[in-house]
Amino acid sequence: MDLHLSVRQGDAFELQADVLVVKYAQQSFGLDHAIVGNITNKKEAADLPLPGDHRLVRSLRSMAASAVLFVGVERLGDFGYPEIRNFARRALTILRDE
Repeated sequence: MDLHLSVRQGDAFELQADVLVVKYAQQSFGLDHAIVGNITNKKEAADLPLPGDHRLVRSLRSMAASAVLFVGVERLGDFGYPEIRNFARRALTILRDE
């Protein structure tokens, strides 16, 4: 199976994709906040990942992507360039394994 990766600018809710990857920094901010409010049920919203963990959630037709991968990361104040690189590496590894 081939992996096709793209980075795009635009409305994430309109992006046609198998999986949309977002960070979860132990609170919802920006895009992850909008996604939590639109695609997850109450049980899934209460079960978002801790740092080092992840959660793959079906989008329930509220967005163009088929699923969303929440990758648990440190709080935003502790999320610098090294952590961003680690987030990207982890996301790709998770997608490969899932």
